[in-house]
Amino acid sequence: MSQAVVYRVVATAGHVDHGKSTLVKALTGTDPDRLREEQERQMTIDLGFAALPLPSGIIAGIVDVPGHRDFIHNMLAGVGGIDAVLLIIAADEGIMPQTKEHIAILDLLGIANGIIVLTKADMVEDDWLNLVVEEVREQVAGTSLSHFPICITSATTGQGLPELVRTLDTLLGQLPPPPDLGQARLPIDRVFSLRGHGTVVTGTLTGGRLSLGQAVIIQPSGLQARIRSLQTHGRALEVAMPGSRVAANLVGLQKEQVHRGEVLSDGDWLRPTRLFDACVRYLESASVPLEHGDELQLFSGTFDSLVRVRLLEADYMAPGSEQWVQIVCDQAMPICRGDRFILRTASPSATVGGGTVVDSSPVRRHKRFDSRTLSWLGALKDATEEQQVLMRLERNGPAPLEMVARWLDVSLPRARALVRLLIEQGQVSALGPGTASGNQIVAARANWEALSRAARDALHDYHQRYPLRQGMPREELRRILRLRQAVFASVVAQLATDGLLAEDGDRLRLAGWQPQLSADDASRLEAVMARLSAAGAAGLAQSEVVAEAGPELLQAAVAAGRIIRLPDDILISAEAFNSALASLVRLMQERGRATVAEIRDTWASNRRSTLALLSVFDDQGITRRDGDKRVPGRRFPETMS
Repeated sequence: MSQAVVYRVVATAGHVDHGKSTLVKALTGTDPDRLREEQERQMTIDLGFAALPLPSGIIAGIVDVPGHRDFIHNMLAGVGGIDAVLLIIAADEGIMPQTKEHIAILDLLGIANGIIVLTKADMVEDDWLNLVVEEVREQVAGTSLSHFPICITSATTGQGLPELVRTLDTLLGQLPPPPDLGQARLPIDRVFSLRGHGTVVTGTLTGGRLSLGQAVIIQPSGLQARIRSLQTHGRALEVAMPGSRVAANLVGLQKEQVHRGEVLSDGDWLRPTRLFDACVRYLESASVPLEHGDELQLFSGTFDSLVRVRLLEADYMAPGSEQWVQIVCDQAMPICRGDRFILRTASPSATVGGGTVVDSSPVRRHKRFDSRTLSWLGALKDATEEQQVLMRLERNGPAPLEMVARWLDVSLPRARALVRLLIEQGQVSALGPGTASGNQIVAARANWEALSRAARDALHDYHQRYPLRQGMPREELRRILRLRQAVFASVVAQLATDGLLAEDGDRLRLAGWQPQLSADDASRLEAVMARLSAAGAAGLAQSEVVAEAGPELLQAAVAAGRIIRLPDDILISAEAFNSALASLVRLMQERGRATVAEIRDTWASNRRSTLALLSVFDDQGITRRDGDKRVPGRRFPETMS
């Protein structure tokens, strides 16, 4: 069986006219300056792509990104999701302004794998070359680029190119495989249309695989499409693997509906946000402090947006400092926990900082200068996925699986796997009936135990205060526990399963508890029942019974089924109710129909009580009106025991 091809993505970076595109063409034979404007101006305006087969069999997809300041956003798009970078520096010029900015950007993005390539070595003397090497080492010291090897080359003479290829091959061969988390994400850097094929988008695939026929979603628009075909560097694929340059031909969308900067994902796990928490580093090169509420341009992947920065620790950030912030976006951004971003000023146009997303979906805008919030963010930043699940459940209380997935920016299957592991470890509990959907409610074990105690104590206190009542109204317990309806339903189901409480209609009680009548209550109730029995179908006014027995005792008798409420605030005993029904059945069997007056006389009642009782029988389908008479209804009993 042939070994699968390994694809890696490599970006170039560096100052304008330092020979990036020339170097890529010398290595691959492909001219990345593909746009007519680029050919005329001889500078890379948009992202160019070229494939470089390496001796080991790895295919490096080289992204040639611009160096001139006017198109710095293309450079930021090009270095998203890469495996390594080639930092290009012309030996005859050395470190230039955009070189410094690109180094800062690569450092802010945490790019830890790459090679520093000195080009145009044929144009300088060795002494000068040594000075440039020393200057470069000083410039990258203290950054993520400090350990990068330096290769000295000339695209004109071919000097150093074989060594560069070997060094790149060795570097890429040592990298672990790109993670396949089962949640594909393709930041779109190009959109075009091919005759006979339709809309095509390209980008660097991360996080998961894409397959032919797969349904995908474009974020933040939410538009849906299906993949008709896939390619990487001109090669047709059935499955595109994470870490590769991918072109996806989409069915169901016009070219005008998709835009560069959007993200193609394999499901709705990626949810755009307008507010997120982040740790930001403000560059020492920034000319002025960053103040609370300042507006900046944020770049992440291929997306950019105007944002406002809420400083959580101070009123301003001095150059060279770090701080926790909340980013308020001008438009919804398809950004996830762990994503890196860059912050730039519009005037003057400059990179001033960057950071890492720690929480892409905070519940609200944080209170500033709050030590608990700052401690929470610090703990969240360094936590594993399992730890984050537990932390968030402990902080927010029971939540559905789909919310856990949202918190972590992971797919529902991934969230389910994380929760299952925590359940096996005894740190999380599943509440209510298990489901395969995202509606399964889960809770941190400590929280669940506290919640169970709170429910038990609330019901116990209620029973002590109202010993005659059947139980606490469900809504009252929900308000005490401060739970959302969906969560509360699962909590009640689990408490019932655990044998802690029992459900009785819309009321809840401790398992095994029954209303308790004192001797005085029992005596008063029997007196009322005697009066109701004597009143028969005529019953008594509710006000009379309340005056004699009290509302609590009356409610207990109603809940126990001894007293029945009729419309118009009339009460009759259950015995009188059943007797009236039996006599009504006999009357209907004899006559087939009867007037209200005939039924009243049969019951030895009065017109008001008769109408109230008949309305109940009508509602139950036992009788129905036919003109001024009553006839048997659809549920009329044929016999009465």
